[in-house]
Amino acid sequence: MDFSALRGRRVRATMAVLAAALLLAAGFSAGISLGRSSPASGGTALVEPLTGSGPIGPWQRYGHAASGDKAARAVAADPEGILLIGDSVAARIQDRLGVALRKKSWPMSWDHWNGRPTHATADALLALDTAGAQPARLVVVSGENDVFEPYLFETQIERIMRIAGPRRQVHWVTPVVRRPAFTQPDQANSDRLRLALASAAQRHPNLYLVDWAQLVVTVSEAEARQLLPDGVHPSPAGIAQMVDLIMTSLESHPLQMDTATAG
Repeated sequence: MDFSALRGRRVRATMAVLAAALLLAAGFSAGISLGRSSPASGGTALVEPLTGSGPIGPWQRYGHAASGDKAARAVAADPEGILLIGDSVAARIQDRLGVALRKKSWPMSWDHWNGRPTHATADALLALDTAGAQPARLVVVSGENDVFEPYLFETQIERIMRIAGPRRQVHWVTPVVRRPAFTQPDQANSDRLRLALASAAQRHPNLYLVDWAQLVVTVSEAEARQLLPDGVHPSPAGIAQMVDLIMTSLESHPLQMDTATAG
């Protein structure tokens, strides 16, 4: 038996294991996280490539608010009903948007969860649809928490559009994230999300983009900080501008009265 050859093979095998371990450790220290998908969410489990935005937080532990079941079904039954669904940015705009909608006599229900990524927003919309609580118009404020896994976003857009159906209106606020510690990767990932939404709007004529992201990136840096002081959530001035954009989108696309019962 050639013991020197055997020792050589063992050394090479040991070095390969150590190299793999070092690469794995480096990936996690740089913010790599495991993709969270399931057949129900329409995705495939995989390991996230490095995006630079770090891992998503434990959003399931964060605050959640939603209309009661009876109120949500009543809004869904109204031909001009609107659902606000999304994440913490949706939570920030709820009050001001509700005031603007009441002036139009448009009832609103809501379901928002701080830190929630879009795959979970799609799950929530499916539950609402199953409960008969999906109205004729949706205002979707979701995507800020997809900068961590942007490659999953397109699949979740398609899920939401399938759940909404071709005759409901979907007004989607384009996400933009620019946290001070992650400005460049966050912006690059936000651009990728916006492009995915723009592509989806070409496929779905009932998907209307409320281009908040375009507004933020085209103003001066000082103005952007005023609108988005922490790089995620709009300030009172930012909330006012976002709601104005949403109302312009809703008003620019008159509702066809036969869409309320569409699936």
